[in-house]
Amino acid sequence: MKFVITLMVLGIAVATPQNYKMDVSALDIEGVLNNPEKMKTYYNCLLDLGECNPIAAAVKSQLPQILETSCAKCTSAQKQVIRRILRSGREQLPEETEKLIKKYDPEGKYKDKIEKFINSTD
Repeated sequence: MKFVITLMVLGIAVATPQNYKMDVSALDIEGVLNNPEKMKTYYNCLLDLGECNPIAAAVKSQLPQILETSCAKCTSAQKQVIRRILRSGREQLPEETEKLIKKYDPEGKYKDKIEKFINSTD
């Protein structure tokens, strides 16, 4: 019986995705979204054109997987922040947003998933 319970616990641990280690609570999201220069700074980091602060660096290191999986391992707060930055980026920095998506999805394999993620509200 203990063996069965142990297997069940291990199965749950393996099946439960680990969240990304990105603390987005320290990010002043409104300050970023309402300041085109700050938005540009974040995009420059993600495009390897500028320096990265710790939050941008954390997002950058996970961005390929985030886009590929529609942020499957993101917390709700992480999803909201990434989604809002990408949405605002499309409006404020459309060329940079296109470059960003092409950089991290050069073959366009995840284009539909990325659009669905950006436009969803979950």
